[in-house]
Amino acid sequence: MFSRIWTKLSTQSCSEPLERLKAALRDCDAVVIGVGSGLSTAAGFTYNGERFEKYFSDFAAKYGIKDMYSGGFYPFATPEEHWAYWSRYIYINRYMDAPKPVYNDLLKLVQDKDYFVITTNVDHCFQKAGFDKKRLFYTQGDYGLFQCSEPCCQETFDNEEVIREMVKRQEDMKIPTELLPTCPHCGKPLTMNLRSDDTFVEDKGWHRAAERYENFFRTRAGQKILFLELGVGYNTPAIIKCPFWQMTAKNPNATYVCINQGQAVCPQEIERQPICIDMDIGDAPAARRSESRCCIAGLAYSGRKAKMPRSSRCWSSDYGDGSLAAFCSRRSSPSRTAARPPTADQLRHPPAHRHRFYSPRCAACSVLFAFQSVPAQNPQHQNIR
Repeated sequence: MFSRIWTKLSTQSCSEPLERLKAALRDCDAVVIGVGSGLSTAAGFTYNGERFEKYFSDFAAKYGIKDMYSGGFYPFATPEEHWAYWSRYIYINRYMDAPKPVYNDLLKLVQDKDYFVITTNVDHCFQKAGFDKKRLFYTQGDYGLFQCSEPCCQETFDNEEVIREMVKRQEDMKIPTELLPTCPHCGKPLTMNLRSDDTFVEDKGWHRAAERYENFFRTRAGQKILFLELGVGYNTPAIIKCPFWQMTAKNPNATYVCINQGQAVCPQEIERQPICIDMDIGDAPAARRSESRCCIAGLAYSGRKAKMPRSSRCWSSDYGDGSLAAFCSRRSSPSRTAARPPTADQLRHPPAHRHRFYSPRCAACSVLFAFQSVPAQNPQHQNIR
């Protein structure tokens, strides 16, 4: 249950958020970057509109598909049609470069810093922009990988060669039957390595990245850490948003930055530590205009003062067991209707949990730890408290 007590976030203390962000980047010891789909959208990887029409007008005409995302769930009659759609989908969202250099601009900001990236995106934009692979943790998979649909093994397979061949040889929205991907171990169909249910394969590379992410925090306990959250919504808050809030609250030297158009908010518990910027993450040309509505590019091009949200509202949730969670909503303009907060069930759905102590790689831990329901006193994780 959420209380009806509303608190406005101060805009006076954040009148120059870009300047504060520059100072935070300059003074911090380490940067942890959490990225959601909003950053790729800002980079031009949109799944509807003109871009969809450009690459999928034939599928739209024949099957009535309205956008790339919904097309991924279409029940195609044959696997040849299924892979004609998905090969094209993977090719333009994984192997083509982003239309805007947002990821390149981000790299310029942190390339001389001690950084680590955790992302729910699966489009490989970080590595294509030149980020160090050993400083990346893709939690939800990669468009560039196949896995067994069973799965019979915890192994993934690079798909670039076969995807390019599928795109090249498809006709009438079908690929040749001989290109259908099958598991080299059991012969069953391959599928994308994307987290959608409990069949998702976490291969050796995934676990190595998760371990590096944990080690990053373990070896930087108490340091001035800048948590830079970019384009993260509420679809999977337990992976980036909730842990960032909690780790900021536990570290008085930390700073939390949220950049997200329409959702640049933070809990009351860390209201003295945030920089919340409500603007377009990556419209580079806007950085050169007198009133910049850009953020990442604005830093790269020394953008001017940024506008803050007209009104942000915070609320708290008391679950009756001593745990407290706080969430925020920004009133949108011009309608100024309040966004609906995430429900308790959405953020506290009881997950199957087997860890006694908090582990950043465990989604169940992240949910429970965000609401102070699981301790983090294991020597391996105690610095997070």
